[in-house]
Amino acid sequence: MAVYHANLGGSCRALKQWDEAEKAYQNAVKLEPDKAEYQNLLGNVYFETGRFQESIPFYKRAAESSPDVTVYHANLGGSYRALKHGMRQRRAYQNAVKLEPDKAEYQTCSVTSILEVGDSRSQYPFIREPQKAAQTWQFTMQILVVLIGH
Repeated sequence: MAVYHANLGGSCRALKQWDEAEKAYQNAVKLEPDKAEYQNLLGNVYFETGRFQESIPFYKRAAESSPDVTVYHANLGGSYRALKHGMRQRRAYQNAVKLEPDKAEYQTCSVTSILEVGDSRSQYPFIREPQKAAQTWQFTMQILVVLIGH
């Protein structure tokens, strides 16, 4: 029975009928609360409608109950990124990279999160404190513009 609700949710989502998709996926989750796929699909509706905070518990449940499914970790990272939860974002993307180290999309998200959040253990100053490095770079560029006269 839950699969019918999930299929209905998929059809509604494809048509961008968000309220109907949400209700259908909620019914699927209610009928099979342990099915990670349904948790993830409901999280997708919340994410796609800009309700990032609401998507997190569903993505978390999906990732916890099916830790080998990379996209659940990546989706969780996307919600954390939208909410500017840097360290959580970074951990979620790192989990995705551990599972699929050759997937460029996950590598890019992981590296971007490190550059946004920083890594205090890094030997490189621009990774330890990325905001400070960006300010220094901007200042350096301003000096060069003045010196060159452009």
